[in-house]
Amino acid sequence: MSDVFTNQQVSELLGIQPSTLRTWKSRKPDLLQEGIHWLKSEDNSTLWTETGIEVLRQLCSGTVSSPETVLSQPETPDETNLTTRYAPIVDTVSDILSEQLLRRIDA
Repeated sequence: MSDVFTNQQVSELLGIQPSTLRTWKSRKPDLLQEGIHWLKSEDNSTLWTETGIEVLRQLCSGTVSSPETVLSQPETPDETNLTTRYAPIVDTVSDILSEQLLRRIDA
């Protein structure tokens, strides 16, 4: 099974509020489908798949206009190469941290 991420983890990764994730999930069922983009955990919380996070990134950037533009199946990363597997997450986190550090320096 691919990695899954909690609402809190995804909200921190993307720099948006957890309530925004819940709103998008309920208002955009054509874009964010259960079993593909998110899963329900045993305690009924939402867990986001890597494919779901990609769609959320597209929603954040405003590049999603229809369900056809959304990736429906996750890419299969090379499970043995951790650098390849985690590079997108590391890049996203570093971008977010860089922005926050620059804001503090400029303040």
